[in-house]
Amino acid sequence: LEFSVDRKVFRVQPVIYMDEGPRRIIEEMEIQGLPEGSVGSAEAEDLAYLLRKSKSFNAIQADEKLKALLQKLRQEGYLDALGVVEWDAPTKSVRVIITPGPRYKIEDAIVRGLIRTKLPVIRKQFRFSQGEYFSQEKINDTTAEILRLGLARSIDIQVFEKDPTNERVYLLIEITEAARFRFEVG
Repeated sequence: LEFSVDRKVFRVQPVIYMDEGPRRIIEEMEIQGLPEGSVGSAEAEDLAYLLRKSKSFNAIQADEKLKALLQKLRQEGYLDALGVVEWDAPTKSVRVIITPGPRYKIEDAIVRGLIRTKLPVIRKQFRFSQGEYFSQEKINDTTAEILRLGLARSIDIQVFEKDPTNERVYLLIEITEAARFRFEVG
């Protein structure tokens, strides 16, 4: 810490020098627990590239890449996915431990809020089906398809209940119907 003095305006300004500390160079890296289908994903590759051998370890960037990978796993149906990045100073190694948990399948979707619209009209727009793996992309597509009909003002699709023992998930779809117009002739 130093101080600089500006004598013309009688101002003292502190000057702070910061050191990042000793560089931590990675000599070994390992990712554990990544599900088979996610090994070559862009998010997994980004994390592996960041933590490659002879690169300086940056915990903040590693956590950001891990969060992106966990988000991708959750979108693929691993709704309970957790992970941690560990630095081992004596061996200069980084270990990423991922606990994906079960991959959930959709058991059923409960639709609430319909007043005038018939349930089969809405169910035809589902881009997912019972028994297939949960996919956030298909949930988003379903929302877009229902809104495209013009019958709904808003839609909220969320996980209502998870059954980890049977690896099943129940969805709740809340729909607020749009106003409809009535014309009279005569």
